[in-house]
Amino acid sequence: MVKVCHMTSAHGRYDVRIVQKECISLVNAGYNVYLIVCDEKQDEEYQGVHIISTNFKPKSRRERFWRAGKKVYDLAVNVDAEIYCFHDPDLLKYAFSLHKKGKKVIFDSHEFYAFQILTREYIPNILRKCIAKGYQLFEQYCLHYVDAVLVPCMIDGKNYFEQKAKRTEYIANVPKLSEFHENDSENSEKEELICHVGSLSYERGIWHLVKSMKYIEARLALGGNFSVISFEEELKKLDEYKKVDFLGFLRRNEVEKLYKKAKVGICTILNTGQYDHIDTMATKVYEYMLMGVPVVLSDTPYTRKVLKEYPFGIAVMPDNPREIADAVNYLLANPKQAARMGEIGRETVKKVFNWEKEEEKLLHLYRSL
Repeated sequence: MVKVCHMTSAHGRYDVRIVQKECISLVNAGYNVYLIVCDEKQDEEYQGVHIISTNFKPKSRRERFWRAGKKVYDLAVNVDAEIYCFHDPDLLKYAFSLHKKGKKVIFDSHEFYAFQILTREYIPNILRKCIAKGYQLFEQYCLHYVDAVLVPCMIDGKNYFEQKAKRTEYIANVPKLSEFHENDSENSEKEELICHVGSLSYERGIWHLVKSMKYIEARLALGGNFSVISFEEELKKLDEYKKVDFLGFLRRNEVEKLYKKAKVGICTILNTGQYDHIDTMATKVYEYMLMGVPVVLSDTPYTRKVLKEYPFGIAVMPDNPREIADAVNYLLANPKQAARMGEIGRETVKKVFNWEKEEEKLLHLYRSL
């Protein structure tokens, strides 16, 4: 039985992409799968995945980069797997060591980090371009010792890792068909509610979304954690925040319950960094679609292309509160059209955007390695 070790210094032990999809798919295919995580919880076996904790949770980004990665690496080496998969850019520095030991190495680049550095609020604006360029050089060097890179999509229609990586495999962030139960409209009671689930930050469009509530006669449910405490405090000062129900972090079954109640799903990420360049949509968009919830989402070239073929929602400029509100109000005022968009979204995920299709590509890569 081939032994595989996944490594993360930043993601949680039940992360959807890492554990619920990649690791469990590998277990079901007959691999012996380990996951090294940075938390202070006990080791456990979760649906066949051996989860090993560093018993260390970094208190800052600096601590994560300099201490957490080393702790993850030391435990991973002890696993002595044939294949290793990194899920964070700060772990790339260990590619050479594993390569030298004769291991196969995969880097799952969840995002295009050089682009994302340019939008990070915690980095002084004057330093962002320099740090982004430095990261690009660091990444390019480390990729010499990586056997394959996983990415969720292309960027500007091109392979970002072309001529940098030996091999690139596109593994999209789409839902498992079994992850959520279908939303039976006859048995569910919809509320005057719109919802957003995920990271809560300025670049994710949350400020403009809350401002749009001035023009919407409904409640806004926010599920997730705020990336910056000061941003949460600023939002709470807005008059429109009175229409917000902050739910905090939600477990998967709680997310499903929220989707069943909501009439509209929102994903208005600002068109900064990578977001108006990538040819995919946020995972939450696919989840809304699978649950038959019509979507209001950011207007990007890729979004326009997909909506033309599969009209499951309405694209808006994410930094325009009035435009967001107009789209939401249209869906609330036209339930038949909204229901039709929801049906189209559900069928589109079933046929096109689902993990079962991505799983085939993932397993093919592992078999070839």
